[in-house]
Amino acid sequence: MNSIKDIPLNRKLLFVLVFFCLICYFPAFNASYLYFDEYISVLRNPQIQAPLTFEALKQIFTTFTENQYTPLSIFSFWIEFNLFGYNSQIAHIINFLIHLAGVFALYYFILELLGNTAAFFIATIWAIHPLQVESVVWVLGRRTILYGSLFIASLAFYTKYLNTKSNTYKTLAIITMILSGLSKTLAFTAPIAWLGIDWIKGRTFSFKLITEKIAGLFFAIILASVMLIAANDGITNSEDKPLNIKDALFSMSYYPVLTICPHKLSGTNEINPATQHILDSGPVLFSIFLVLSLMIGVKSKIAVFGLLFYLLHILPMSGLVRVGYPFYVSYHFCYVAQTGLFLIIAGLLRDIVYKRFCNITLRKSLATVCIIYLIFLGWQTIDFCIVWQNTENLFCNSLKLDPVNRFARNMLTKYCIAIGDYTKAEIHCNELLRQHPDFFGGYYHKSAIMMKNHKFTEACKLLDKAIELAGYRVDVTYSRGFCRFLLKDWKGTEEDFSILLEKDPEYIEPLHYRAIARSELGKYNEADMDYKKLCRLVPDNLQYKQNWLKNSLKSLNLRQSLLIIFDIVGQLSN
Repeated sequence: MNSIKDIPLNRKLLFVLVFFCLICYFPAFNASYLYFDEYISVLRNPQIQAPLTFEALKQIFTTFTENQYTPLSIFSFWIEFNLFGYNSQIAHIINFLIHLAGVFALYYFILELLGNTAAFFIATIWAIHPLQVESVVWVLGRRTILYGSLFIASLAFYTKYLNTKSNTYKTLAIITMILSGLSKTLAFTAPIAWLGIDWIKGRTFSFKLITEKIAGLFFAIILASVMLIAANDGITNSEDKPLNIKDALFSMSYYPVLTICPHKLSGTNEINPATQHILDSGPVLFSIFLVLSLMIGVKSKIAVFGLLFYLLHILPMSGLVRVGYPFYVSYHFCYVAQTGLFLIIAGLLRDIVYKRFCNITLRKSLATVCIIYLIFLGWQTIDFCIVWQNTENLFCNSLKLDPVNRFARNMLTKYCIAIGDYTKAEIHCNELLRQHPDFFGGYYHKSAIMMKNHKFTEACKLLDKAIELAGYRVDVTYSRGFCRFLLKDWKGTEEDFSILLEKDPEYIEPLHYRAIARSELGKYNEADMDYKKLCRLVPDNLQYKQNWLKNSLKSLNLRQSLLIIFDIVGQLSN
């Protein structure tokens, strides 16, 4: 089948592969947790902080998080936290090891498909390609690399099954597909990829071909259903359009460009007025990519499979139906899909270039080009790893490439406030207000700076504007309620925290502040109801009981006051 004579692969070459990976990803081992979803999804996730109990395990596998179902990644963080606590170095080492497992899975998949030469070079380029940095160095990217490594392992096992006819490998293919699906439900595409491998291997399409995959198809339907249920609430559309066709065509054609020539890499490729115009080239770029791929595919089955594999895995992530923030590309979306692009290139080299121009001079020239290209990719990867080392590097790099990137400026402002660097926060906040006066975030962050400087009246006005622009968001409404509390605007305090408690009746702090405000307004019975609920939810909090006692004394409810005093004395004596 192969027109290229395979180089003999030995363990030394695999050690070389590992060494390349270590060199390229070494800066990641000292990276910190990022103020980029990790802050909430990892560092403040109660599921991860739960003790090692069956109930905690059950909750991890029976709940959705952020419009996704990724229990295996949450499970890995849960185990990691209970063993090591929050340790960013450990987290990054684990991510690297998972990626390395994916590299070996890809090597064995290509080995079974194309032989040693293609397996070694494709695995090496895929391993150290800078587009993989986002998935590997971003701690929250673990769900992507778990999904990708297990998905590729499923392909490797299935290909091994075809080559050996051993049902053990078919079973392993199904198991790794399910595990991949527990990391990201996109693994439902595995049976379709298996059919593509059947076609490459020359198997005739038949009913038997389908029935032998019945178990995989069953789990694929479950995973696809779960994905649709989980993502439903997070689906957003650009300009209220049901489909973002132009945006999707651009992203699907831009990943191949970045694969061949990675350049101007950013962690936040936002759709905004400065970048919107580039999306107009989407249909043209995609047409060029499709035509070139099909021209290669005429002479190469591998290239056709690679094209279909790429489209199958990138289309759900292309922004055609957008879930979440409007980025025109996110590099972790192509973690698995990029394999298809490398297969197109492999088809070009193996079935066209080598067949027509196979000679020693060409081989030496291609070998030299490959070495130079690997050095170029490695340098880019090291550089991008440094960008992803910390929050400030990441978002400053995004702003360097796109100065009006609202997302990056907003996140950088939030981060500076979180670490207490109010001087930098004010600089970024003022720029955010200048560039995006209709965005609530600038007013919200400016209010935090005003509150830090005890300028509560000014802060309240800024929060009024933020609510006017964004509505009653939990974070903004809470801040205004607290600001009003500090200004002793009891009516406003009650109003804001009542709005929050309508959304979450057991939100402790708003319940406490509202109880105080109601007591100050003379609404003693309503305050009493709030304090009863507080003490039921947090029975050991003395401050809540003392404030409840004050309210009861104000309302001259002596019987209630005595009961609270006995309760406090009993708690103190214990």
